[in-house]
Amino acid sequence: MGNMKKPNSNSKLILTVGEPAGIGPDITCMLTKYPEIIKNLTIITDPDIIYARAKLLDIPADNLKYLNFYPIKYKYPVIPSKPNPDNSEVLLESIKIATKLCADKTYDAMITGPVNKAVINQAGFNFKFTGHTNFIADYLSEVKNQSTPFTPVMMFSYKNLKIALATVHIPLKEVAKTCTKEHLEKTLEIIIQDLKL
Repeated sequence: MGNMKKPNSNSKLILTVGEPAGIGPDITCMLTKYPEIIKNLTIITDPDIIYARAKLLDIPADNLKYLNFYPIKYKYPVIPSKPNPDNSEVLLESIKIATKLCADKTYDAMITGPVNKAVINQAGFNFKFTGHTNFIADYLSEVKNQSTPFTPVMMFSYKNLKIALATVHIPLKEVAKTCTKEHLEKTLEIIIQDLKL
């Protein structure tokens, strides 16, 4: 999205766990096997959820002592594999917090755990949640008080291979009309600028 700092081993990272009833807490518990990753990682979630999930996964609570939490509290009980739309407000707030902390350079990059779009949209917000990418772009525009919305660019990276998408979370029938010369130029400018960092 512009002006991103390339993460390195000393980068401060912030993780949103995602759907609290989903696999995100499990993945968070598994991170305890990688001390080199968690040393610079802050996790936005309710710590009680992680401790409860670790117990279900037979992970000793002592293994979690090095996790660094930015604590939030869900308003309703979290039951594994039973997502509750009423918890979506707090889930989205965790994404907003991480976004703002990266925007003000408290953290270098954010990692987002998986969410369930259908469950979030069942919560009855006055907008349709189409995914992290657009949600973060829209919120960044609000944080930065920009009248022109940010252009989100999603990129997949593996070793030396990088694949950027020209469109993000739109119906297939809208792809052709979205991929204008201006849109492609803007997307390429963002990719070139960010890969130089």
